[in-house]
Amino acid sequence: MEALAAPADITDPQDVSALVDKVEDAWGQIDILVNNAGICPAGPLVECTPEEWDQVFSVNARGVYLCTRAVLPAMQERKQGAIISIASNAGKTGEPFLVPYSASKFAVVGFTQALAREVAPHKIRVNCVCPAMAETNMMKDLAHLYTRWRGGSSEEQEKSFHEEIPWGRMTHPEDVANAVLFLASSQSEFFTGQALNVSGGLEMH
Repeated sequence: MEALAAPADITDPQDVSALVDKVEDAWGQIDILVNNAGICPAGPLVECTPEEWDQVFSVNARGVYLCTRAVLPAMQERKQGAIISIASNAGKTGEPFLVPYSASKFAVVGFTQALAREVAPHKIRVNCVCPAMAETNMMKDLAHLYTRWRGGSSEEQEKSFHEEIPWGRMTHPEDVANAVLFLASSQSEFFTGQALNVSGGLEMH
């Protein structure tokens, strides 16, 4: 299996266009798009500056829009394609101290639902994945930040993340990858407009 590294600023339309051109030059066409870039600052809303708010939406929502828009024309022409975005359980149930992040992920869910209806006649499937708290460096950083407002230690915060999930553990990266693989495969042919929970029972709608 071969891979191509093509760095780009997904908030910049010209960068995104150049990225798509580079991939198409190398592989011929793009059949599957996974929108996975995201940032997750934490804090009380009153401490969030307009610049920070815009940055979260620029990466988490604008990036999804720009990358999707760039690949859609060719997918529509071929009447085939799968677009999968990484949202969050925080995009279905708002999380305190994560207001900009939650709002941006709600936007991704809404984007997914609306676009799925728009491009269904072209046989393009549009879905998103909504993980719960995941065992990543981002979550470790979040646990550390939460100590400022919730008290306790980072270790206690991480333990509480595990305990909030009925399954008894945080999301593993492999859990998300398996959901994406399913949504990218022909096995999910009849799935579109879905926000698939990968949350161990934390999120149920």
